[in-house]
Amino acid sequence: MIAPQVRHALLRLVAVLGCVVLLARPAAAGPHIVVDEQSGLVLSQDHAFDPWHPASVTKLMTVYTVLRAIKAGRIAFDSPVRQSFQASQQPPSKMGFDIGTILTVETALKILMVKSANDISVAVGEATSGTQAAFAEEMNWNARALGLGGTWYVNPHGLHEPQQVTNVRDMALLSAALLREFPEHADLFSIPALRFGKTRLTNHNRLMSRIVGVNGMKTGFVCASGFNVVARATRGGRSITAVVFGGRTARERDALAAELIEHAFATKPEKAVHPRLASLAPPLALPAPANIRDFVCEKPDGVHRWNANGHPYARAAETLKDREARLYQKDLPRSGDVRIELGGAFGPNPFEFAVVDGGTPPPFIPIPVGRPWHDGDPTPNPHPDLRLAEPQYATGGVAPLPLPRPQLAEKAASTPVSAYQ
Repeated sequence: MIAPQVRHALLRLVAVLGCVVLLARPAAAGPHIVVDEQSGLVLSQDHAFDPWHPASVTKLMTVYTVLRAIKAGRIAFDSPVRQSFQASQQPPSKMGFDIGTILTVETALKILMVKSANDISVAVGEATSGTQAAFAEEMNWNARALGLGGTWYVNPHGLHEPQQVTNVRDMALLSAALLREFPEHADLFSIPALRFGKTRLTNHNRLMSRIVGVNGMKTGFVCASGFNVVARATRGGRSITAVVFGGRTARERDALAAELIEHAFATKPEKAVHPRLASLAPPLALPAPANIRDFVCEKPDGVHRWNANGHPYARAAETLKDREARLYQKDLPRSGDVRIELGGAFGPNPFEFAVVDGGTPPPFIPIPVGRPWHDGDPTPNPHPDLRLAEPQYATGGVAPLPLPRPQLAEKAASTPVSAYQ
């Protein structure tokens, strides 16, 4: 018989060696984090606080902000979302509805999570907060309230803006907040496909049909960020969240996320070995946000430069195709498609729509007085150092952004690609 003290020490050693083996495996060029949801322990992480452009992972905060507005009673699931001129001008991915088209908030949220439509992101932001800028301000308030210290939003869809940044640690916290505060709406993040008329819109998160137990949440891509994903999986009553940023391709990102999830389920979380997500501390200095456009979208030279920098998939002993064959399952059972329709919007509409046909804004665009923790709010302000002026009106479609951006100790240049390998 092995003494309990010896057995505990051996278990700790195995857990540590398991983490070392996991980190020694080929990794994507960007940061990642893996969290055991029940314990809140971080099973694996690499550069968890490094600033990164979120791309369409931004839409997780868009959904969170809308759900908070619904919970506050400002809007409802059957409130109208109107396709405005500004929304119609967004680049793909988009639905491309005619200006003036009406859909419900519920339908808009489903489209965001499946189709990742940028035009609907703007339209639902306008329906919630009056303008895109006011909605981004509300997103930032929510980020501060959740402790997302490295996150700053400029828009609700994630199309590239140099100032729009986050990190994998913050996205793991946001994922936890969504599931903790709105467990009844967890199915929003696991819809395999939408049926709209004769059109079938499939979810961009291919892991849901390839890995046992994967049930959400969101993918994202712009050239500057590479391929990002926040993925959640549940098996045997245990849930894992994995956040992977900066994949060179969607296939490589998915393969790494799958590998991280499989190792996480094979790892026993131990408080003596694994830190808590809430207690992770950032390093004293952080790099400037990475921009990996040259390695993702500039082909063929960009791919050549990436390989020359030692991308871990360049000459791996196990090819990507071999890794996919080992990790992915075939013929996994899937839930049915969800049908959506236009119209049916009879809920409260606090703004009468901020933008009219043709793109001419009304003289005054109201900013909702129900945003979290403004000076006139009876709810205590949990962040007294972040004060919002009295509710006011913005002229010409421009709303003020009074919040300070995240204070990052930036280096002169971005972290080199080799630092993530």
